[in-house]
Amino acid sequence: MKNIKLEQMEELDAKIEKINYDLSGLESRKKEMENSKFDKQQNIEKLEEEKRAILAKTDKMNRLEKIIYIAFASKNDLKQVDLLNAKITELRNEKDSIQGKIDIQNKLYADTIKEKDNYIEQRRQLYVENTKIHVQEKEDTVKTTHVQDLARIHKIAKQYESSEIMQKVSQTIEKYINKIFENTKENEKNEVDKEEEAEA
Repeated sequence: MKNIKLEQMEELDAKIEKINYDLSGLESRKKEMENSKFDKQQNIEKLEEEKRAILAKTDKMNRLEKIIYIAFASKNDLKQVDLLNAKITELRNEKDSIQGKIDIQNKLYADTIKEKDNYIEQRRQLYVENTKIHVQEKEDTVKTTHVQDLARIHKIAKQYESSEIMQKVSQTIEKYINKIFENTKENEKNEVDKEEEAEA
């Protein structure tokens, strides 16, 4: 039973290691996307600045210069502004698309973290169960050795029953062993009761 638990723990360790690798990949892809989104935003800001510069041309012109500008040059500038607006809209759409992908990465990351936490909890429980089994086996070994030692002493005491001291030793050992078996039966009964309650 202990070996099965150890195998299960090793399997969970491998799953946790794989998840760590997956998380690293998700983080790397998210960083690439965030860098791409940042570049798009930088380009948008440059184009916005260009557009503002074109639209601000008339701000420093006197009235005559404005009339001449409107008559001859404004059409080209307005076409340029339209092209800039189209490019800005395209970049914003690309940026929004990247943000959508980042949101998906964030959700995948959160789901993967939950999965990892679940594996870690399973591994912790297996470790606790395995430790309990190991401790119980040690206690059982110690108890068995102790009872065997008492049985040897009891056998020797029985050989000298004519001695009052040996009779008392023999009786004390018998009481002690009866008490151990009563406790063992009580513990077994409690375990059965717990299992029945859990199933109910």
